[in-house]
Amino acid sequence: MEILIQYKDFFELCQHDVYTLLYFFGYKRVQLREIYGIEYNKIWCQDALDFAFRVIKIGFMGIDYPDDGPTPEELNDIFEQMSQNSPSEAEGGALWSSYQLYLTEQGQHFLDAWQRSGDDNLYGQKLIDIFNAHNVGFDKQAFYPVKY
Repeated sequence: MEILIQYKDFFELCQHDVYTLLYFFGYKRVQLREIYGIEYNKIWCQDALDFAFRVIKIGFMGIDYPDDGPTPEELNDIFEQMSQNSPSEAEGGALWSSYQLYLTEQGQHFLDAWQRSGDDNLYGQKLIDIFNAHNVGFDKQAFYPVKY
């Protein structure tokens, strides 16, 4: 259930602005990384990429991108680049910082209903059901396997 709360936290963070995946898993953890210089490990990176893939696939989030993009080919390229470049290194950090995620109208409606309900278990299960319906459930992972 903790992972679903982290998804909700990122939705809430993005409801009024755009943020990079470097903010995934909560602001407090980001502060600890900044203070102590903790690197982003492979597991965190895979979880963050899987999160982004899932929420984009179901239409709850998008990537702020010029024109009407990213196209499916450009999106594939973005995920491939991120899977090959660690955000703990300068070049990878710049890459991971470049792509800003935003909450779509559909995602905002879901988040609003979740917040009004006050029932994290119910809406967590609804989110799982949506993922499963789009074939991106938690039984699947490493849509773009991290290679570092």
